[in-house]
Formats: sequence, C-alpha cells, structure tokens
Amino acid sequence: KRAVQLNDDPSVDMNRFPNLRAVANSIGAHYVYGIAVLGANAGHAAAANEAATAVAGHDIRSPQPGWSEQDPAQWWSATIKATAQVVRKAKVKPKQITGIGLSGQMHGLVCLGDDGPEAAAPLRPAILWNDQRTMRQCAELEKAAGGRRKLIEATGNPALTGFTAPKILWVRKHEKQIWAKTKHVLLPKDYIRFRMTGEYATEVGDASGTSLLDVKRRQWNRQLLGRLGIDPSLLPRVYESHEVSGVLNRQAAEALDITLTARGHNHDGEKIPMAGVPFHAAEGYLARLIRQGFRVA
Repeated sequence: KRAVQLNDDPSVDMNRFPNLRAVANSIGAHYVYGIAVLGANAGHAAAANEAATAVAGHDIRSPQPGWSEQDPAQWWSATIKATAQVVRKAKVKPKQITGIGLSGQMHGLVCLGDDGPEAAAPLRPAILWNDQRTMRQCAELEKAAGGRRKLIEATGNPALTGFTAPKILWVRKHEKQIWAKTKHVLLPKDYIRFRMTGEYATEVGDASGTSLLDVKRRQWNRQLLGRLGIDPSLLPRVYESHEVSGVLNRQAAEALDITLTARGHNHDGEKIPMAGVPFHAAEGYLARLIRQGFRVA
C-alpha cells in the first residue's frame, strides 16, 4: 500500500525506486495464486490481492492399520476444482495471474515411472506423512548412517516413520515390481508442480523432511544415498524455497483455465513462474504478503 501511495505522489521520483515502482504497478493488476496440498482430506487455493479462497476434497485410505495413502490424481483434480472456484470468487481474469506458489503436506512419497505421456500417472498411491509402516526401515536407515547420532549429524533429523526415506526403502523391499519401474520420487506438493510445469523439483524445506538432505550444504547427501543404494537420479532437483522452480506449461494452463499466449506467456508477455514452501512455512509467507498490502481471506 505504501508503494502505491508513493507512486501516486507527484513529488516522488519513482525512477529512483524501481523495485517499489514495480510493486506499485503490480498491485491491483496482477495476482499471485497459491495452492496447498493439505494432509487428510482437502486441497486449498487462494488468490492474493483480492480476498478469495476455495477448498476441494480428496479421499484418504488405510489398507492396513497404521497405513495412510492417497491418490495423487485426486490432488490434481482438487487443484483444478479449487482454481476454478477461487478465480470465480475473486473475480480474477485468468490472464491476470502472474505467479503461482505451492505448499503442502511434507514427507509423503509419490513414485513415478518413465518420462513421457504416462509420467503423470503415479505407480502406486502416495504414502503419507502419518503412515506408520516403516519402523524396520528406520532402523535400516540409522544403521546405514552409522547410528542415530551420525544420521542426525548428516541430515539434521533422526529416522522417523513419517519421513520419506524409510518409505522409499519400504517400497523397494515390499513392492519390487513397483520399485523396478520407479524413475522419479516426489513429495506431494512437488507432484502438483510436476503436473503444472513438467519439472522434477523440490525445495530445501520439504527436502529436509526426507532424511536424505545434507541440510548444511543444502543438497542431497550422496554419501548416505550410496550407503542406502538409492540412485541420486531418482530424486528431484533441490531449490531454495523462494526460487522459481518452473513455469506453467500449456497443458496445465488449459486444465486450470489460465490463459496463455501462443508463446506460453500470460497476456502481459510474461511466463507464469512457480515456487513453493512446505505447509508449516506457508503461514510466514502469507504474513509477509499481508504486510506488503495483499489481502487474503
């Protein structure tokens, strides 16, 4: 709001403040769209700058006691539904969306096969953060790291049943045919990023909850991966949470009813960038948006 006030003040030379001028020009004209792949039963969408939110549900299944799974295809369907609702409620023209932010449940495992037309279809249901089947794999993980203390030194966390690495080890041991076909593993929100951009990517917040990230160097721990026999090529590229990790592709834009030009841009000549944070960090980013004058409700 302060940027807009300064921009409207004829006594202020905004050429001296190009960043503030860019903010002032963007508020009221462009929109940042946020997607949260929530835990138990819902996906959430919000458009920052005009007050609007929407929720679309998805199912959870428990094939055995202590197991917790979801179909990632339902996350994508919920994203499409919530997008339509929030755009309608906020009275936003799809061509005005100039950025997309992702958030979602941490620690889940999505297994994908080869690249190509079939890549979007997961090989099995996603194993969620609250799944408890991996006690033995946690012990295997600690042993490979050289003990609990060494694992904490290497990754910043002890082995927990909800984390991603034990889930990988479980699928490899108990679902050998699925594992043989697995070419990529993603976390829940990163599957939505993949559907929107075609990029296999994550960010340091979510990656830190896998038990495979060297949190000091902010990259995959190749020594631990080698001891576990996990091919690093299975894992997505790691970005900082604020970094642009992809741009909306045409197929996703058509599914979401977001208008792109022939060159893949919005109608202001820009590609629509995407970034993301884990769900627990999203409130902090939302607070920053509100302080900067955006309204979200």
